Amino acid sequence: MKKIFIPIIFATLMASCEAPRDKRSLYMSSLNNQSGSTTGSSTGGTTTGDTGGGRDTGSTTDVTGSTIPDDAKHCTWSTDNSTNYSDSSNTHIGPNNVCRSSATDTNVYIQIKNPQTDAQICIFPTYESNGKSFYIGNPRCFVASEAGKLYKISLFKDRDSGKYSGLTMNSVMIVKDKAYFYGTPFYQWVLAPDAYMYCSKFLELYNNSSYCQAFKSKGEYLYKRF
Repeated sequence: MKKIFIPIIFATLMASCEAPRDKRSLYMSSLNNQSGSTTGSSTGGTTTGDTGGGRDTGSTTDVTGSTIPDDAKHCTWSTDNSTNYSDSSNTHIGPNNVCRSSATDTNVYIQIKNPQTDAQICIFPTYESNGKSFYIGNPRCFVASEAGKLYKISLFKDRDSGKYSGLTMNSVMIVKDKAYFYGTPFYQWVLAPDAYMYCSKFLELYNNSSYCQAFKSKGEYLYKRF
């Protein structure tokens, strides 16, 4: 069994901003009260569900032309779950399409070629400027268990009680809610959402980019700019 350790300095950073369990899914801690920078086709039409415990499944839509929501028709989608995946090289979640709604900047649609059943997928709303980005809200996590299904995920700019609500969500960071062994300076097993937030905190508070370098070098993420 993998053991995940949190150094004292990590625990200190997170002590005053622990998020409720139902809002932070499986990741260990939330840094949402502080700011930081960092780099199947369906046959059932449209369905909506929730797994409970605050873990969002999103709404799901059958990709068969006329059933694609109006605010997603400007995006690229695969109708045969074989071709037309705009990002075919990502190794974290496999071939995918990720697109922002044309109606609101906080709704995101995601389509994945290969079901991801080993862990939930977590999406952070982020804002990018001058080559750097930071998350502006807590992640929404869901199980992408159906190949080719179009998932709609509603994100929120709820970091620091809406401090960043005036910013446009122009990008997202997507990671699995899964532990990976990150190199120095982590040098330990860390859940990917935590690793991303550690990266942000150390860059912001200490101007230390080494955690971001370790996070990026692992390659277990998908960053999408709109």
